Amino acid sequence: MEIDAAAPFGRRFALVDAAGRLVREPDLTAVGAFARDGPHGPIAPAADTEGRWGYVDQAGSWVAPPIWRYAHPLDAHGLGRFQGGEGDGDGRWGYVDGSGTPVVAPRFLEAAEFRHGSAVVRTEDGPGWIDPTGARVLSGPYKAVGPFSACGLAGARLAEGGRCGYVDRSGELVIPDRFDGARPFGPDGLAGVRVGEKWGLIDRTGKWAVEPRYQRLEPYNTHGLAYFIEFDEGRRYREGYLDGRGRPVLEAEGRDVAEVTAQGLVRMRNDLLYGFADTTGAMVIAPQYTYADHFDACGAAVVRREWQGQWGVLRPDGAFLPMPYREPVTDGDGWPVGFDHGLGTAPFLDHDGSVVRVDPDGREVCRLEVAAPDGGSVLRIRAASGAVVWEGTAPPGTFESPTPFLAPGREELVDHPEAFDGDVGEVAARLLAQEPRLFLARSLVFDSEDDPYELSEEDDDDLREHSWYGGMLTLASRYVSEEHWGAYDFLSEVVSDGIHELAGELRQRLTARFGTPEEDWRYLRYGDGSRSWEWRVDGRILLLQCHWQCGDGDFAYQIWLAALDLPEEV
Repeated sequence: MEIDAAAPFGRRFALVDAAGRLVREPDLTAVGAFARDGPHGPIAPAADTEGRWGYVDQAGSWVAPPIWRYAHPLDAHGLGRFQGGEGDGDGRWGYVDGSGTPVVAPRFLEAAEFRHGSAVVRTEDGPGWIDPTGARVLSGPYKAVGPFSACGLAGARLAEGGRCGYVDRSGELVIPDRFDGARPFGPDGLAGVRVGEKWGLIDRTGKWAVEPRYQRLEPYNTHGLAYFIEFDEGRRYREGYLDGRGRPVLEAEGRDVAEVTAQGLVRMRNDLLYGFADTTGAMVIAPQYTYADHFDACGAAVVRREWQGQWGVLRPDGAFLPMPYREPVTDGDGWPVGFDHGLGTAPFLDHDGSVVRVDPDGREVCRLEVAAPDGGSVLRIRAASGAVVWEGTAPPGTFESPTPFLAPGREELVDHPEAFDGDVGEVAARLLAQEPRLFLARSLVFDSEDDPYELSEEDDDDLREHSWYGGMLTLASRYVSEEHWGAYDFLSEVVSDGIHELAGELRQRLTARFGTPEEDWRYLRYGDGSRSWEWRVDGRILLLQCHWQCGDGDFAYQIWLAALDLPEEV
């Protein structure tokens, strides 16, 4: 399980079993997926606190000591790539077996995973292929090569001329070098190739199965589907998948088809709701989720059901397991971590600030609790039984609960806590007592400057349209980017409800202090939706405004409080 903390603790990983019992304390800075059974059972790549990589078993013990620069999980052939450290390959790549023992010494500049009995590598002499013993099985006058497919062909870019063709395992160029790009052959015997800027499909003889027409065409996946993007003659956007015969399936206009196929299912979006289709294009999980992650290899996905906005875990059979937590934990870019790390659990943020790890069946495995006693910071790991299995202490501020992103509450929306936790009437009184200054109410959507009083020549047009004399404060706000609003349509409602609740609370408290206000009489700035309330106080105007602005796919809500000197009174 992952722990994110401030320096010097930093980002660490602990190992726990399915019941949340501690297997290894958090002294690893990275852990990959456990894979395959070897002499020590499944093993995973891991890094120590110095950033050195090795392999650990499920008991948390090092089976390959942490001495390398990097290490990958084991591939389908039971071999894992590692990058040698100083004195052991000096940055070159080799391979370990299922016991974590190096079986191919680190001597390659580049190395890929094994596929169909061989792996692509590169040395000073150029690219080629090796077998699982590390013996070079094929090389030639190539600038770059791709993996062999089940049909025994591999793409190769020739050094002379720089164009692509296909070679067989003897090295014979069986499909001439007449393409600008070449994908591996899929399980049904077709491969994507590029001529100029467009992609098409050829068969194993090099004949066109589909003439070049696609702006993008990904390699065939294990389900026999290839993701495509096409702009037709009318520049209409289409995306979807091609099947093993080159026929479009799962086709849609607009960006409504996911590029990932997992558990035999593809996420699709119908208007604002997500569902899942199988590889034939049949919708097997009806669109009913306002957010849906891809299915992970463990057989689960994090989703948000439209009904009641309930977060939960979705299984490939369509079973929805509601989670009683606030929201899934998101990464630094605002995307749910989900099950995507291949570690078998997904983190959710509970209402008390603790982080709960759940398994694919929605069962709580363990949780992280943060406490802040006087003079310190404490982090506890609790097993599913509730027992504390690890506790760490550190300087204040080291351990903190994740900040909610998908269900922002009061703390995340408020910019001026005194106005809500203290007396907003006193905040208003101080604002009314300030010396008037020229200012602009800044938009989080359109303005690059936040300070309402920091004015420049770039503000000349705005100054003519909506400048004021007085003073102002931003009491609450929330900005949502185009990328996040596109993925989380529900955020507009969540943020709107939260901001309007805060504005209503302020209005009631200011009314109790200053009397009944006039409504929607004037605005500091017009937007796509605003409410305002104003009070006459000692010859000045006290204005409370709830402002909504929609940009080019992004939006923002802001609550402003201002003391104004009207033009005729200045």
